[in-house]
Amino acid sequence: MSPKSYRRAEVAAVLVPALGEPASKKLIEETAKHLGLERDDLSFEEVMAILEHIASAPGIVGIAARFSKTRVILMWGSGRS
Repeated sequence: MSPKSYRRAEVAAVLVPALGEPASKKLIEETAKHLGLERDDLSFEEVMAILEHIASAPGIVGIAARFSKTRVILMWGSGRS
């Protein structure tokens, strides 16, 4: 069985409650591009790398990403769901 992949929109949806939809989508797109992740389908590890990068930002953006990392781990585990 191949590992599950996650679309960028799914990752952005985790940030929406804190940042809103437009800001979340833009942030995920920009961060993925910055990290060289051009595909729309991301592995669990790539999702975590994106959120970890965003988590280093100051203020509400970084806080939202840190909470989102926890939510992703609880919802998607290690990518096996």
